[in-house]
Amino acid sequence: MRRKGIKRFLVFLMVLSMMFGLVQTVFADGYEPDRKGSFTLTLRKGAEGSDQEALPGVGIQLYKVGSVKDNGGTIGFEIDPALESTGVDFSKLTTAEASVEAANKLEKLVKSSRLNLVQKGTTNEQGVVVFGKDSEGNALLDSGMYLIVQSESTGNTKVSPMLLSLPYITSDDWLYDVEAYPKAETHEVTTTPVPTATPKTTTPVRSTINTPTTSGTAKSVKTGDDTPIAAWIGVLAAAAVIIGAVVVLRKKKKEKR
Repeated sequence: MRRKGIKRFLVFLMVLSMMFGLVQTVFADGYEPDRKGSFTLTLRKGAEGSDQEALPGVGIQLYKVGSVKDNGGTIGFEIDPALESTGVDFSKLTTAEASVEAANKLEKLVKSSRLNLVQKGTTNEQGVVVFGKDSEGNALLDSGMYLIVQSESTGNTKVSPMLLSLPYITSDDWLYDVEAYPKAETHEVTTTPVPTATPKTTTPVRSTINTPTTSGTAKSVKTGDDTPIAAWIGVLAAAAVIIGAVVVLRKKKKEKR
């Protein structure tokens, strides 16, 4: 019973360390310094597990932040000299909290300087991205300490930075083809509605063509006859006056007789 309890505890520690990238220092027995390795990362909503929803289209960058150090029979990792200003000491990362804090410190520096960028990729429809393998499946990565961080502008998904060692050390083995489940969260993207443009009211442009204007009275329509009617009316009026005068004179002459 005691042996079963110890075995279950070791399995629990292995799963926990895989989730948070805990760094260990172990005996060098079985370590192959020239062997190449790879990382297969799976991004899913929530905790690790195949029943979670995959997160495709997320950009991930892989940085090398440390190398393997042989301390006379034990294997550990030492930070790249260019990153020593962060104060991160891999030998002291014995808790999940310490590993997360170290990853956050390193993320800020490597992103600002693009230091030691090894590879970048995007998760596929299954939420998986592979680093360090060629088209034939051969491993390419050297042993060392690696940091994965999220690329900029990758939608509504937030991936926490994560430290991963290569090889990855378990209780009884050295893993060179490492599978990991970085912590990922999604959030709703809220957008501010863009106000629609209000059509401007414009004053109608007046035509530059000159059009006839009137003073308030309508003009008569021409019929095509140019005969001077007013002159004839004048002649008829004069004739009527003369006839009237002749008639009056005749009446006066008769009365005198």
